[in-house]
Amino acid sequence: MNLVMNTELADKLDQAETDALVSRLTAIKKRNGNPMGVAIKNFEMPLPFQ
Repeated sequence: MNLVMNTELADKLDQAETDALVSRLTAIKKRNGNPMGVAIKNFEMPLPFQ
């Protein structure tokens, strides 16, 4: 198998990482009282996290 990093693969990996983080933060936000004060806003790309 020949694995070569290219722009398309890097973009897919970046999106997958962003999706996973948004999923985790959304779950925390939905917890009773939003214990970590999570706020998510969609600014398109790139997506900032605080």
